[in-house]
Order: sequence, then C-alpha cells, then structure tokens
Amino acid sequence: MDLNDMDNRMANDALWNDEQGSKQNAQARYDDEQDYGDWLYHQRKEDELTKEHDDDSTAAAN
Repeated sequence: MDLNDMDNRMANDALWNDEQGSKQNAQARYDDEQDYGDWLYHQRKEDELTKEHDDDSTAAAN
C-alpha cells in the first residue's frame, strides 16, 4: 500500500465516522424532541384536569 492509498483510506474512514456521528446526533435530537413532546402532552393533560377540578370546586361553592 502506498502513501496515497493510505491517505485515501484514512480520509474515507474519517468521513464515515463523521457520517455516523451526524446520524447519532440527529437521532439524539429526535429523541429529545419526542421526550419534550411527551412531557408537553402530559403537562397539558394535567393542566386540563386541574382546570376541570377548579371549575367543579367553583361551581360547588356557588
């Protein structure tokens, strides 16, 4: 193997590693967005239940 072949192989390996890192970063961002979406959904549900409970309490007091 001559020096050019070695340089090309190293460049290809580096490019492959960069692509894998990009895929992992994209997956991590997607996972974070999914986690935030789940949290937001449950937060809104909790807020709705709290509001319904407060409305029921207010109606009962009147």
